[in-house]
Amino acid sequence: MSGFWASDFVHPQLYQYTDTRQPHADTMRNNIYSSSRPSWWSQGPDIHDFVINNPIMQDVSHYSFTGNQMKLLEDRLLWGAEFDSSTRDPPPRCHPGTRLSIIQKIQRFLDDRGREKRMLWLVGPAGVGKSAIMQTLAETASNITLGASLFFAVNQRDDPSKVLPTLAYQIAIKYPPYRQFILQEITLDPLLPHKSMTKLFNKFFVEPFVRRHIYHGPLPLLIIIDGLDECEGESKQREILGLISYFCLAYPTAPLIWVISSRPEPQITTFLSLPKAAPSYVKEEMIIDSDEACRDVERYLRSNFEMIRTKYPALSLFSRWPAEGDFCKIAASSTGLFAFASTVIRHIDDPAGGNPVFQLQQVLKVIDYSLSRSGDGRPHPLAGLDALYDYIISLIPPDVLPTAKKLLLNMVWSCSPSFGDQCNFLGMGPDVAYGSLHHLHSVVRIYPPDQAFDEWKGTALRSHHKSFVDYLTDPARSTLFADAKYEGDMLVLQCMVRIMKDVPDDAVRDPEMHITLSWPCGDPEVEQDMRRSYFKFTSDILIDIVIMDLMLLRDPDIIHALKVSDISGTFQQVPEYFFELALGNAHNRTTLMAHQVIQEMPFRMLDLDKMAYQGVCSVIYRSKRPGAPLPPAFRRVCERGCQNNVRQKPSHEAKLGSPECLSRPPADPSRSVNTQRHGSDELRTAALAHKTPSKFFTRRTDIYQTIS
Repeated sequence: MSGFWASDFVHPQLYQYTDTRQPHADTMRNNIYSSSRPSWWSQGPDIHDFVINNPIMQDVSHYSFTGNQMKLLEDRLLWGAEFDSSTRDPPPRCHPGTRLSIIQKIQRFLDDRGREKRMLWLVGPAGVGKSAIMQTLAETASNITLGASLFFAVNQRDDPSKVLPTLAYQIAIKYPPYRQFILQEITLDPLLPHKSMTKLFNKFFVEPFVRRHIYHGPLPLLIIIDGLDECEGESKQREILGLISYFCLAYPTAPLIWVISSRPEPQITTFLSLPKAAPSYVKEEMIIDSDEACRDVERYLRSNFEMIRTKYPALSLFSRWPAEGDFCKIAASSTGLFAFASTVIRHIDDPAGGNPVFQLQQVLKVIDYSLSRSGDGRPHPLAGLDALYDYIISLIPPDVLPTAKKLLLNMVWSCSPSFGDQCNFLGMGPDVAYGSLHHLHSVVRIYPPDQAFDEWKGTALRSHHKSFVDYLTDPARSTLFADAKYEGDMLVLQCMVRIMKDVPDDAVRDPEMHITLSWPCGDPEVEQDMRRSYFKFTSDILIDIVIMDLMLLRDPDIIHALKVSDISGTFQQVPEYFFELALGNAHNRTTLMAHQVIQEMPFRMLDLDKMAYQGVCSVIYRSKRPGAPLPPAFRRVCERGCQNNVRQKPSHEAKLGSPECLSRPPADPSRSVNTQRHGSDELRTAALAHKTPSKFFTRRTDIYQTIS
């Protein structure tokens, strides 16, 4: 299998600074950063004996993130990814007295001042406790300074474009000279946080730590990245590894030490086995069923069973609980997997059951059943863990199982910030939601109602361990979902249609305020934000789903949702074929016009210039004469779009009058903006101003189809 090397991303020539900004920016940079002072510094006239009247003195010795610079960087962060974030509280930690050997090996690597390699790769399968080791390392590592930590989580903290800004932000918070450097760079280039990963790595790590040597601490900086395999996109995982491994080889004296953990996924193991990558790292592998892992799991189980025994006075009546034979059966079934052992403990200690003796017996029955099926081809050693998950799911009463499945699907695929937000999107009240989750406390983290809307803490429904998500989404391991991804998409569509049912057809001003919340939180501001976020999410996503299945246009509820959605702001992201399929098809076009989602009118009746500046619509221009030039008024709008796109600000600052042509406008605006042939017709499309400066969300607008 062929791979790529980091030099594809970080060629040494890229370290030479090049700047395409305006001349005054070049001059500013030279004055600030040049190693040689300007000529007038030493050769200028002898200036002395002068007076400054009413001076304004500004302290620039210490920069802090304030104002726009702070906002620009904050928008590119993986919130809750650091080791001490409340989002991960309580985080997984190594049980006292466990994992001592592997932690000591990592610590020896960090203590070695003569190390030749500056990256350590901790690799092991799911459930062996990698995240707990990385958390313990972040909290207790000695003889090194923790610079940054990043703990990935699927569908929560997995955006690869935010990895490097997140690491840089954490270092900047702790080290003032680096903070000053970052502030200066963002001041000179406000779009810096949105640059490519290669550009960011050079700017955030190579430039300050190699070229300028701004770090003078007594100990190197440790950067921890946990769960790299959970970062979205296999190519991005390889790119991150490529940047770091090349950096470690090219700059062995840089004051940065990297510790990265992952599962042994093919894209990662293949890349790190390349001859050019192998010299950059030390590998520490965690093996399932190793003697050390089994001893650690046994120690963990004994300690927690003793804790349960102290919580339930009735257990003191037993001379030994659990019996040694039962304990050994559980320890042997764990095969060194902390995920299995911790799930067993949480289930037996679950207050919803209230009877640890009975729950222990049920676990033992599950283990016996799993052993009886050991020859049926189920994966080993996850067979015991899967059987335990099967049993826990089976405890859900049939009448609430559909509701529980919705919550589990939403947990797997959504990025909701809080449990209350999840419930409102699904249209569930608190009584229904908590009732359906009653038997799932051992596998998912469920926050109490008084914390259900705490977005800062991140109280959304989450699995205790990623192995449960893997179990739910793999039909070979679980029968709960035949196709979890498809069922998740359909659930989202159902929720969006339900949400938009509350919005009347004639709602123009603040249509989102008609949305009904199934679980009001009592805070008008939070409730208003939720309604707006649901309306915006539906407006952005609904068209994407319809594109995948245009037969949905025959559903009157979906037509209504499209009609009341603010879809004009999403057309810039719609694939070109949507217009050919949705509007080139006579039936679909007629259906959309019949439900007033689009309107057809002569081109001469539209005042495009006025519409472009007022941001009232999106226009689809359809000419019956293939190859004919655009009308002058339409061409002026496209020209203005081309010019504005060059100077366009980030999307969250898009201003009225900055139209954006679909599929990137050509250099010659007199030619077709978007040419797609359908019979003898040529479709030409352009999205006109779709944002209003006074509000974050636009009001509902109409889509016009014009004919020449």
